[in-house]
Amino acid sequence: MTTKAVDAIPAEVQNKFLSLAKDKSSFWHDMFSLCNAFGLRNIEARELKASQVDLERGIITLDDAKQRRAHITKQANKAVDAEWLIEGRKWLRHNVEDTNISLIVRIATDTKGLANLADEYDLLNEFTTAKNAHYLERINQARELAAKTAPKGRTIDFKRNLEAKRILSKRVAKYGHICNYLFPSCELNSNRATEYAPVTRQAVYRVIKGIREQIESLGGMFKRALDGIRTGLHSMRKSFVQRVVDVMGGDILAGSMAVGHGNGQGDIATTQKYLNRSQKRMNEINARLAEL
Repeated sequence: MTTKAVDAIPAEVQNKFLSLAKDKSSFWHDMFSLCNAFGLRNIEARELKASQVDLERGIITLDDAKQRRAHITKQANKAVDAEWLIEGRKWLRHNVEDTNISLIVRIATDTKGLANLADEYDLLNEFTTAKNAHYLERINQARELAAKTAPKGRTIDFKRNLEAKRILSKRVAKYGHICNYLFPSCELNSNRATEYAPVTRQAVYRVIKGIREQIESLGGMFKRALDGIRTGLHSMRKSFVQRVVDVMGGDILAGSMAVGHGNGQGDIATTQKYLNRSQKRMNEINARLAEL
């Protein structure tokens, strides 16, 4: 089955990849080096902030982790939706001219059911407007409450990684008091990058695509290493997991905890998907079987 998911960058290509990134600019080398060293998510790398880096303690706190955002959004929407189930019934009782409406609204067990009732009484537009107004009024408070129970962000200890410390120190000194973002698009000196905003996914994709093409043009071992491999910024996160698992003698839980799955406690089911599932790997399996 084909997939658009990226694969880990092969170990034999990683150094060359970072070398070519450095040839492009220190911006890309620094970002990709941190991804490779710590297994950062795409958004964590692009939106890494000086406020998340404690140079004295050698700690990065990723308080805007993907799972935290997802938790807050899901729980806040669920809370507001539950409130609207009550308020929406009140709205229908007040606006529908039907002596039985107080009983009828009890039939609806969710907000979708309430919307269907509003539609039957030709009040769907008004009902939707009232629902949207309720959402805007309540969502911020709901998000604040959801944040209290959200998973804590991943903590990364970089005290022993001198290269990472050098990169982070340089970037915090350069942008910490200007825009907070350590990889602002303005550093790229292009017509599309003139603001102190995080670099875009599209810009990252274009650079990785270009570096891959450079590596493949070298032919030989490099071209063979990337055959059947799909690359992206997430490839470096997967490379990090693969490296941890290998170093720890095949311990998938170690890789899972290191990359922050399961809110730092490990989630083997998720981490297993990060291991080598490339078409190249399947070809190797088939070749070995054919030799039996």
